[in-house]
Amino acid sequence: MAAINNSANWTFNNSGTALPTNSISISSGVINPVATDLFISEYVEGSSFNKAIEIFNGTGAAIDLAASGYKLEFYFNGNTNPGTTINLTGTVANGDVFVVADNDAVAAILAVTDQQSTSNFFNGDDAIALKKGDIIIDVIGQVGFDPGSEWGSELISTADNIIRRKSNIIAGDTNPNDAFNPSIEWEGFTQDTFNGLGSHTIGGGGQPTPTLNLTITPDNFSEIAGVNAATGTITRTGDTNNALTVTLNSNDTTEATVATTVIIAAGQNNATFAVNAVDDAVVDGSQNVTITATATGFIDVTADVTVTDDEFAITKIHDIQGNATTFNAAFGGIQTIEGIVVSAFLGASQLNGFYVQEEDADADGDSTTSEAIFVYDPTGLFSGNVGDQVRITGTVGEFTSTSSGISSSLTQLSSLTNVVNLGANNLPTVTNIQFPVTSIADLESYEGMLVNVSAGTGDLTVTEHFQLGRFGQVVLSAIGASNQLGTDGRLEQYTQFNAPSVSGYAAYLEEIANRRIILDDGRSTQNPDPILFGRGGNPLSATNTLRGGDTVSSVTGVLDQRFEGYRIQTSTGVNFTPANSRPETAPDVGGTIKVASFNVLNFFNGNGTGGGFPTSRGADTSAEFTRQRDKIIQAIINSGTDVLGLMEIENDGYGSTSAIQDLVNGLNDVAGAGTYAFINPGISQLGTDEIAVGMIYKPGQVTPIGSAVTVANGFGQGAFDNNNRKPLAQTFSQNSTGEQFTAVVNHFKSKGSSAGGVGDADAGDGQGLSNGTRTRASEDLAAWLATNPTGTSDSDYLILGDLNAYAQEDPLTTLANAGYTNLLADTSYSYVFNGQWGSLDHALATGSLAAQVTGAEKWHINADEPNVLDYNTEFKSGGQQTSLYNPDQFRASDHDPVIVGLNLYTAQNPTNINLSESSVSENVPVGTVVGTFTTIDPNLNDSHTYSLVTGNGSTDNGAFTISNNQLLLNVSPDFESQSSYSIRVRTTDQSNLIYEQELTVTINDVDDTPSGLTIIGSHRADILIGRQDDDRISGLNGNDIILGLNGSDRINGGHGKDILVGGNDADFFIYQDFSDSILGKSDLIHDFNPEEGDGVPPTGGDRIVLNNLPTAVFNAGILSRKTYSTLGAALDAVYTDVDPNTLGNQALDVNQAVFLGWNQKTYLSVNDGLTGFNANSDLLIQLLGKLDTVTTETLTPNNYFTV
Repeated sequence: MAAINNSANWTFNNSGTALPTNSISISSGVINPVATDLFISEYVEGSSFNKAIEIFNGTGAAIDLAASGYKLEFYFNGNTNPGTTINLTGTVANGDVFVVADNDAVAAILAVTDQQSTSNFFNGDDAIALKKGDIIIDVIGQVGFDPGSEWGSELISTADNIIRRKSNIIAGDTNPNDAFNPSIEWEGFTQDTFNGLGSHTIGGGGQPTPTLNLTITPDNFSEIAGVNAATGTITRTGDTNNALTVTLNSNDTTEATVATTVIIAAGQNNATFAVNAVDDAVVDGSQNVTITATATGFIDVTADVTVTDDEFAITKIHDIQGNATTFNAAFGGIQTIEGIVVSAFLGASQLNGFYVQEEDADADGDSTTSEAIFVYDPTGLFSGNVGDQVRITGTVGEFTSTSSGISSSLTQLSSLTNVVNLGANNLPTVTNIQFPVTSIADLESYEGMLVNVSAGTGDLTVTEHFQLGRFGQVVLSAIGASNQLGTDGRLEQYTQFNAPSVSGYAAYLEEIANRRIILDDGRSTQNPDPILFGRGGNPLSATNTLRGGDTVSSVTGVLDQRFEGYRIQTSTGVNFTPANSRPETAPDVGGTIKVASFNVLNFFNGNGTGGGFPTSRGADTSAEFTRQRDKIIQAIINSGTDVLGLMEIENDGYGSTSAIQDLVNGLNDVAGAGTYAFINPGISQLGTDEIAVGMIYKPGQVTPIGSAVTVANGFGQGAFDNNNRKPLAQTFSQNSTGEQFTAVVNHFKSKGSSAGGVGDADAGDGQGLSNGTRTRASEDLAAWLATNPTGTSDSDYLILGDLNAYAQEDPLTTLANAGYTNLLADTSYSYVFNGQWGSLDHALATGSLAAQVTGAEKWHINADEPNVLDYNTEFKSGGQQTSLYNPDQFRASDHDPVIVGLNLYTAQNPTNINLSESSVSENVPVGTVVGTFTTIDPNLNDSHTYSLVTGNGSTDNGAFTISNNQLLLNVSPDFESQSSYSIRVRTTDQSNLIYEQELTVTINDVDDTPSGLTIIGSHRADILIGRQDDDRISGLNGNDIILGLNGSDRINGGHGKDILVGGNDADFFIYQDFSDSILGKSDLIHDFNPEEGDGVPPTGGDRIVLNNLPTAVFNAGILSRKTYSTLGAALDAVYTDVDPNTLGNQALDVNQAVFLGWNQKTYLSVNDGLTGFNANSDLLIQLLGKLDTVTTETLTPNNYFTV
């Protein structure tokens, strides 16, 4: 580098010879050097945005920076391309400097700044180049090299320091690639020493004026920081041979104090001293204090510090939260809170903040206001621990976020100006929340609080893990009112169990929203590694899965609200119980042939020779395809099926490089040559979609009969011309028996978009988009199969595949109406979407084949497993590509296979009909069951239906009805009038084969002589007691006590507040006049038992006798006395509520009845002919101990009432 010396010795002579006696020596001479170009004279890497570059002009002439193309370039983190370029504008005079600074720097810098910039400035490990055009004329650092944190060391370094060019340097460093050691050309000064910025000198004689510099770190602290709240550093220039005494002064000793003097030792250029905070009892906000340093021969220097007050006006968190969905506007703006850190997710990889909750003693006791708040702290002002008590000042606001069309709003404190850690304290009491909640909106009252969530019944259940791999979250649910018999705590698809309904679906969505809560891992990064939630509190892996249906008794964390909604945030694993074990083997469905369907999730094999990836769907690479292929092959082989329908296989024909040939090759490589073959329909491809259905089979078990066929374009309504994939039908013969059946593989249009046809818009009834297109596919499919497309004479058809419709939706009911039987129960599922489980994959058989089905089940190897365990490698770390994958059958696809067992035979006619009882007693009521029909049939698995038909012996058919295979009376028989009845019955099996038989029903004579007492009371308060027979007791007016004792008694209390005891056997309590028992004078029935007596409902047990049978009966459950202070208010509620299907919400129409509990008592009320509760005309009876035995769903009137 070019440099000058401050002394020189020159020798002159006037000839070529040495003349020592005439020599002249000049020392300490002053040289006026001239720089050849601009160079960097000062580098400022101060705190926060206090960053600047000073450029010196010593060329002897003014320079127009823009005209000459001068610019600064900053190279970040070892990069070889500049991350920031600042083109310089303006003129710098000779001997002057040009300062470029961050526009957010402090005033001391900006006061001497010539050009401000909003661009990103450097850090200590970044290189800086000063260029003239494209020529580097000076550089700090080494371009293309990252030194770690800084160049140089200690004070003379580029991180958190200021370095100034030594005065003997007159040119820049033009080599950007050599090693950079700032100590050679630069002097170091402590951070934020700005007194030298704005001027520079080179060369010259004499010594510069010595200076002092004062810095204090930190320059902002709280009163409670006490002694050593900050450290001051005093630095001198010039002569350091002697010690220097510096006098210190604080201009406000009520806020901060310093020692009187500090001594810079001889040979040293700096010394440090303590700045002490003074804690007073005055609420005075933040105060500025000026510290002054004075020394003889030096100009005084000052530094300012800010002392923040610890006597704040504390705002309670519950006041900020209020009881609305967002914060209380009266407590907006800047607020100071104090509380306990109940959970911390610090740093950008987590939530950039922590949750603070009031101490128990400071809670307001109002259950509608949250006691906690999220504190957004991206700069890391808090570095303590959970359990620390903190005082924080910041700005109240709402953090809004949206995901999947759902918006959330979280009250938070941000833009923090003060965070004081007051030390460890006790955590607040954990708040318990049980699901289902009354309303999901109620969770607002617990936002940010430390909670423990559990299920009111059983455990919390994993109902969704779709986002487990991407965002580290799981959806949990609890058992609720909509759970169907035979299901667990997971949420079900509405139309899996319910007929489509707009109002029903809306009510269902509201109900299940109250049953679900998200479990989150407290991280904001995508694709976390490790994935926190697996079984047993351990991370997820291919060998430690987390399946749908797995459970946990409870989870403790903070209740957060962001993205899709309320969630529990925790940073620790959760002890999930493997309640839903992995099915290592396929379900045993019996039979001699097994048929299945399997959606193979976009099985695309590239170009068929190992290349051609990525394709439009499926695996992105050859390696991914191998992983996918291995899983699917394991699943198919382990299923043990003989005929398998495929969905979502690449529609690339049937040649040697086709996807289906590739799959069969892989299967035979494992199972043995020739084990599997595929059906080739003899066309280039099946339809025009990118994916198609296909069929593979075992030639050793079955043989295709004739050719495979598909629906021609234009057939029927054209449902298979577009959108729905074309079906494939093939008739097979079982090799061992010669029996035949036809398999028909299908894949209907998905719910993901509208096909644009009639009925394809989402009707809001639970069936989703494109229901019309799918329904027309079912109609066309049934019509096509009715044409016998394969030419077989066998009526055994099996429809298989992904119909993209749940069990109660129109496409399935259409096929049922066409004579096809769904072989799987509604509780069977194959797919999960939005945390709701149902079956999109089905197996339906004709009646003749249904009789030959030995079993049908889903093999739950896919839907229950997290999708992150599939074959894909993207979004997974190198370790996860191994730890999250096994070449087994689990998560081979997203749909579960359907497996059906068949025992094929030739259908034969039934041979006999039996009736379990051939006689019945006289005088029994209409609707009495005489007996149950059974059929003798050579085909043992056949089921049968029964009907009364005209023919020989059908004389008395009109006296009977057949329902659910039972023979019921249409009349009350009288032995004396007719002692026997003749009927003709037909039995029909599943193949529509019939048998008819004449049967005789004999009437048994009984003693018609009345037994028991007839007792009639007076119009006063009577005590009436029957005997051990069938008594008839009437109390008339008065508050009577009536005891029926044993026997089937008929009791009428009459007007008055009566106490009725029926005793043993089925009794009848008569209320044909509702005014006999109304509000204020209601009867009390001690022993109402609808299931008592010899019979079962509706023919046995106690009954309420009315003039008209109620059209509906509900159970309203228990109503709180806190909510309804009087019985009348409770009755008003159950009479007027608008939702008759939910516990506690029954709207009574005229002539309808309701059970309810109130004030630890059970009541039965019946509405009269007018809507709404009327205390003077609606029947009201108190029942002892009945409500807990009444089911919560809609009830059957015959089980409680008669006429």
